[in-house]
Amino acid sequence: MKVLLLRDYITKRFSIANKNLNYFKNAIEKHCLVQFTYQKLGTQNASNREVEPYVLLNKNGVWYLIGLENGKQKTFCFTQIHFLKITDKTFKPDEQFLSEIQKATAFLTAIKLVKL
Repeated sequence: MKVLLLRDYITKRFSIANKNLNYFKNAIEKHCLVQFTYQKLGTQNASNREVEPYVLLNKNGVWYLIGLENGKQKTFCFTQIHFLKITDKTFKPDEQFLSEIQKATAFLTAIKLVKL
């Protein structure tokens, strides 16, 4: 019985995570601001965020959102994001920031290839 409950829990969490990944992908493609509640691991406090989403990055099996919040680069662990909402507000992508992200992700990909 416990095995089935665990399987149902994992299936439900995977389904929610997959749905949220698609929401973020859509927001990134359409340059829409996203709002969510973020709670860092090990803390009781959660904060409401409004972010310009730029990239979804998978590092060692963990998904991260990289974006700008109030003009500052932020990285959010996907599992700590709750109550995701895509807004109707759009933003003009910062080309310099995009270039920096592309260089950084290319570097991370190169490291992964070397480790193989």
